[in-house]
Amino acid sequence: MAIGKLPALGAASLGTASAVGGGYWALTRDSKVEVKTENLRSKYKLAILVTDDDWNKKFEKLKGESTAPTYAPLKEAHTKKSEESKAKALHKKACEDVYELPKTTTDNLSEFAKYCFFNNLDKAGDGKTLISENNGFQDKWDTFKAKQESEISPELVDALKNKGSAKTDTNWQGKMVTGCKALSEKIYEGDNEDFKAFCIKP
Repeated sequence: MAIGKLPALGAASLGTASAVGGGYWALTRDSKVEVKTENLRSKYKLAILVTDDDWNKKFEKLKGESTAPTYAPLKEAHTKKSEESKAKALHKKACEDVYELPKTTTDNLSEFAKYCFFNNLDKAGDGKTLISENNGFQDKWDTFKAKQESEISPELVDALKNKGSAKTDTNWQGKMVTGCKALSEKIYEGDNEDFKAFCIKP
């Protein structure tokens, strides 16, 4: 068959791609294979905001900030906060678009964690609060000091390295405050046992 007479189907089979529902179809000579493209929604599926209450809580956090986020769509929602209905719609649209970003996205992730996803503290349970004072960790020291670096959350490794020789060690306590705050702000990916054991008030 002359190349100029190649049927449309045959041409497609030489290799092309088209977008289909969250992934794309790769057409090869022998088969049509769907290649999935993962996004932040699939990566953090346990942290997606769903109910009106979920959205309202995150909007109130955004609204209460004295400084606007750097991510432009969230910044716009913050700028319009005096027009609440409009600002809420902008906030939700911004986050819905965030959910569709590639799963490898790292830019602005801390802002996304704060305003668009549940974080570890959000999922700690009703009435649960973060230990934020140095002396709040004294009853955690005996259990904490027995941990190995390989088995503890990365945010708490520095505290483990500086655990000192007593529960009253202020350097260790300060490292715990810092580490627990960082862990509390991480996007929720399932219960974190270190966070529950060492960072939450009884």
